[in-house]
Amino acid sequence: MPTSDKVVFFTVDDGWQTTSEAEQVIAANKLPITAFPLPMAAANNPDYFRRVTAAPGSSIQDHSVSHTDLTTLSPAAQQVEICDARDSLTRLFGTAPTVFRPPYFAWNADTLQAAANCGMRTVLTADADFSWGASNIWHEGTLSPGDVVLLHWTDTLADDLRRALAAAEVAGLKPAGLASYLR
Repeated sequence: MPTSDKVVFFTVDDGWQTTSEAEQVIAANKLPITAFPLPMAAANNPDYFRRVTAAPGSSIQDHSVSHTDLTTLSPAAQQVEICDARDSLTRLFGTAPTVFRPPYFAWNADTLQAAANCGMRTVLTADADFSWGASNIWHEGTLSPGDVVLLHWTDTLADDLRRALAAAEVAGLKPAGLASYLR
């Protein structure tokens, strides 16, 4: 995300494994989280997702219905994946997503068109992955201003968040809300 502000953005995908420990880390640090839950996962525990996105700057965004590689689908099927997820999340949380993260970061021109047709203003990937114990930064050096950090709702998320927070601190960065930088 282009910015000279000393910020980093934490994004969390999928949503099948929600833990109270991760919720506590998010709350204790007042972390602005951009959540990309799958609609069925979000519907299983919508109150959890409301709580973990309660900090100012947090939001719930679109990650498709079934988490399939969209590039293997027709343009019409890609649009169904994105628009149906948007509609489900809007019903659950009252706000329509405007950011789309393609599963596996797999996208093509049809994906971009489908996302636009569904009202997505941004198609987002990431600059670093701190999921499942990883600390992978996909560019030289430490985290940089505007980096988007990928995490997943897993049983390791609390520790993954702590590691990402430590990496941000080493780089002199603070977590910020992604949605506020997209306006």
